[in-house]
Amino acid sequence: MGNHGILSGMKKAKAKVLIDTFHLNNSISGIGTYTTNLCLGLRANACNEFEFIEYPTLERSLASSFFKGKTNKIKKGLYHLTYFIWKQCVLPVAAVIKQADYILNPDYISPYFSNKKKIVVLHDTLFWEYTKNYHPLWRKYFVSLIEITLKKCDLILATSNYTKEKIIKIISPSCPIETVYQCHKSLPSNDSNALYENYLLHVGTFDNRKNINVLLEAFYLTRKKYSDLKLVLVGFEGSSKTHTLFEKTSVLIERLSLEEHVFITGYVSESVLSNLYKNATCYVFPSLDEGFGIPILEAQSFGVPVIVSNRGPLLEIGGDGVVSFEALDPIDLQAKIQLIVSDLTLKNKLVKKGYENLKNFNLDHFAEDTIKALKTINEF
Repeated sequence: MGNHGILSGMKKAKAKVLIDTFHLNNSISGIGTYTTNLCLGLRANACNEFEFIEYPTLERSLASSFFKGKTNKIKKGLYHLTYFIWKQCVLPVAAVIKQADYILNPDYISPYFSNKKKIVVLHDTLFWEYTKNYHPLWRKYFVSLIEITLKKCDLILATSNYTKEKIIKIISPSCPIETVYQCHKSLPSNDSNALYENYLLHVGTFDNRKNINVLLEAFYLTRKKYSDLKLVLVGFEGSSKTHTLFEKTSVLIERLSLEEHVFITGYVSESVLSNLYKNATCYVFPSLDEGFGIPILEAQSFGVPVIVSNRGPLLEIGGDGVVSFEALDPIDLQAKIQLIVSDLTLKNKLVKKGYENLKNFNLDHFAEDTIKALKTINEF
């Protein structure tokens, strides 16, 4: 048979990919959703080239609650210290023990002192563009850490083509970049009575780039014709005075005399969020910048028509299942809201297109595209 015959008959060893899930100890949305769905998708899709190892296991990281939710300065400091030690000390050792060939980091930063191939997910470039949104010392530390570790990175995964272009323009990394679309979290069904009636919905932290003031102004104008319409704002008030829009929003609501028509819920459970999506008249996403736009997909999954600004990747993610408006023009947004509220045919068309758009964003595609991206640097 000869050596060639023996070698050709041998089964090719799978490359081992260690997926870092540690940040799930702190993250409850955004990157947390990305990592959770990535692990679930890879579990459900057989792969001949790679063996995926979650470290810690997804269940263990999700179960940890010490650093989740509102924390004091001591806990925040402890988390950042623990995170640094994990990334630069624990993770490289774990990769050796697990005999991993790759370390996949879904949260911007990879180990610097490791000879393993490293893949990093960059969800956006907000740290570089919106400097005032973050504490200056923390931002300098975190951005420096990202940029230093990127120098030894083998592949960057971007969450959208928009984000990929921004990464190339702003960060200019030396390693390849591949776009891999993620998917939304499947929220539990909730058949209880609607918490509100006839309302617009927005889900997101009170951050200046969320452009909520334009939404409020458009809502005010819309109510002149549709006086029974309401607005529900879901999300955290914000963790820092340097980027919270909550106080300005409250002042604007009072100035426009909308106190009885705008409902600010704060953070809500997944069950409540499901109820809010399911019964919404329309979902409005006026953001000036995003890395992806998960709420678009969440709204579409509940058969809700979606309006987005013409900024960032929102049209890229929403596809034909959304209508857009000029981001800084409340009159244009008012016109789009009134169009959907008054035109049942358009509303049904958007719902149908939204369901079709969701076919491009599911666990299978997420896993398959990730594997495809990894193959570009696989030498096994």
